[in-house]
Amino acid sequence: MAPRPGGETDKFGNRYEGVWTIRHALYVLLGHGDSLTLEPNGILGEGTEFAYRRSGRTEVHQVKRQNRNANGWNVASLEAKGIWRHLRTHAETGHEFHFVSMVPARPLQELGDRARRSDNFPSFVRDWLTDELRAPFDELAASRIYGAPETAWRMLRALWVEWPDERDMVAVNAALAESALTGAPGRLTALALGDLLLNSLGTRLDSAALTARLPQYGLRCATPQEGDSVGPSAGGATQTAAGRVARRTTSVLSGLPAPSSTFTGREAAVTGLLSVLDPGAIGEGPSVHVVTGLPGVGKTELVRQVVHRAHGQDGWFAGVLVVELYGYDPARRQGPGEALGFLLRELGIAHEHIPVGLEDRARLYRSTLRGRADQGQRTLVVLDDAMDGEQVRPLLPGDARTPVLITSRHTLSDLDARLHDLAVLDLVDSVDLLRLVLRASRGKGDTRVDDAPDTAEAIARQCGHLPLALRIVAALLADQPTRPLSSMAQALDDEHRRLRRLSRGNLAVRAAFELSYQHLPSDQAQLFRLFALNAGPDVSTESAAQLCDVDLDMAEELLEALGRGHLVQSAATYGRWRMHDLIRLYADETGRAEHTDDERSAALDRLLRHYAGRLAEAHDHLVPGQPPTPQFADRSTALSWLDEERANLVAAITATPHPHNPYIVLEMAGRIGDYLKLRRSFAELTAVYDSALEHCSGSTPAPFRATFLDARACALRGLLTFKAWCRRG
Repeated sequence: MAPRPGGETDKFGNRYEGVWTIRHALYVLLGHGDSLTLEPNGILGEGTEFAYRRSGRTEVHQVKRQNRNANGWNVASLEAKGIWRHLRTHAETGHEFHFVSMVPARPLQELGDRARRSDNFPSFVRDWLTDELRAPFDELAASRIYGAPETAWRMLRALWVEWPDERDMVAVNAALAESALTGAPGRLTALALGDLLLNSLGTRLDSAALTARLPQYGLRCATPQEGDSVGPSAGGATQTAAGRVARRTTSVLSGLPAPSSTFTGREAAVTGLLSVLDPGAIGEGPSVHVVTGLPGVGKTELVRQVVHRAHGQDGWFAGVLVVELYGYDPARRQGPGEALGFLLRELGIAHEHIPVGLEDRARLYRSTLRGRADQGQRTLVVLDDAMDGEQVRPLLPGDARTPVLITSRHTLSDLDARLHDLAVLDLVDSVDLLRLVLRASRGKGDTRVDDAPDTAEAIARQCGHLPLALRIVAALLADQPTRPLSSMAQALDDEHRRLRRLSRGNLAVRAAFELSYQHLPSDQAQLFRLFALNAGPDVSTESAAQLCDVDLDMAEELLEALGRGHLVQSAATYGRWRMHDLIRLYADETGRAEHTDDERSAALDRLLRHYAGRLAEAHDHLVPGQPPTPQFADRSTALSWLDEERANLVAAITATPHPHNPYIVLEMAGRIGDYLKLRRSFAELTAVYDSALEHCSGSTPAPFRATFLDARACALRGLLTFKAWCRRG
């Protein structure tokens, strides 16, 4: 079919309006949307408007390439374009209205987001309307636009504002086209699809209608339609795009440590969770389940037990995805974009095909999981240690066949999820936990709990029946097999009185932490105090050796001893160690109290020099022509180390106090950029260069600062915020 006059394929495929429209046609072909209808007016002029049906809802997308009079949109400029009139027309019909532009409209995006989060108009005014946003809201409420504040609020609830970067949109379209269509390379396929759309103005295009038109452009659908058999593709493959991804995904329990052999007192909770994960329960209630309770109550261990048992059931799950969100630790907290990047990599998506934008990552994540489910490869998703609904909402697959288990100290009642409240153990189970841990460590011959049941019950009460505290006390008793329980009970009584000023929720836990620490030998205590100086999520044995200035063998012995006392935990990867977040805070407080500033500074300096040296050697493998280094035999080995230490390296650069040896921080910031760009980690890259600029003092040579300013601009370009940064600059 000949292209429509005035709508050449190359222009449409590269125009801002065109790539956004092509994106949604690809969503329809991939099964994420029901249909797409392009309005016949203004396709290649001021913008385009199309209706996109998804899950029975209608979204209307108004796309504007640019605002010729400014670098951003405001209420008045959009009024001149008729946007507010269009919004009202669609909002009153029950449609979502998406305004998409090459330039930002940040206040309007914020107003729309806040209006949707408010329960009603009074709460919006009271809780969500800031002084900064009041002026644009008052403009919308003025007589020339909506005429009343509550009407403006209702219109804003239907408004979605976006300004994705055109170049990234084209790249993502090419990747999506490769998954959805065969017959040409991804970029050319997307352009041909644009021409198809131009020849179908005003026509409602569902997946079947689009598929029927594809052969006219030498294309075919890579994913079979409902009822079709899976046939060979143009390249001779016999699997769908989703299948190609599924083949790359291992069926092992991804990153999930083994369950504890001393688990007790939770059989009812385990049975309840297993019943909702049973394939026979699909559709019988929410597919998202939140295990909630106070810190240390055993939420993660409960889920770990459930996941291992569910995975062992024949035909239940082909794979499990686990991501730790560190929701309550500001330094390590994973945002949804970062978590989605990790999950997509676990699902076998190549780095270069992972989109930059949060929404695009979420779409690709959901479509990949849906494709696996369509092929009978059911996946269980585990989101550990979430803080709030905003952190996990983009990570929810939205498919009843793909259940999600979430652990959090908060109830996350704003999610459409089943809540499972986990209380502390009862007295009988608390004593049983002490007995099990002691016998697992010392054998059945350790009868101290049975010999002094009343004292064991007293210890359980002093620990607040909290599993974390009970395990620490049991580990201390196991380390001293001749110590009677009465001695431990007396010690806990003392600690309880000393920590009376603490809040009730943390009292028993902090008492156990303090007691555990006081019984450490001096070398273990030193490593415990210094461990928290590492700002990243975990520590390798090699890095721990640098912290306490000992050799590798000694560091491993100290870490294993701390691990036996449950003051550190071995991570999923052998040779790496982490602390529970509350213990980490306690270690840091103790370190500040018992070490001089010079001692802490010297330990941090050793760690930073270690990271800087290894980073320099790894960086050499990223630069063509450099010889192999002693530490890394080849590029693959260097990249593996960088992937493993990435969070620690970024944290070392961004969280190191400014007065501390700025030159090491600047050296690391200058070397890590190539790696983070390779992994498309623009958010981390921006944070790195922000920190580097803050470490630049008045004596820093001007070329250094200029280099970091230029690098920061490039990172912001990758984050789609370059123009906004230029305006601030």
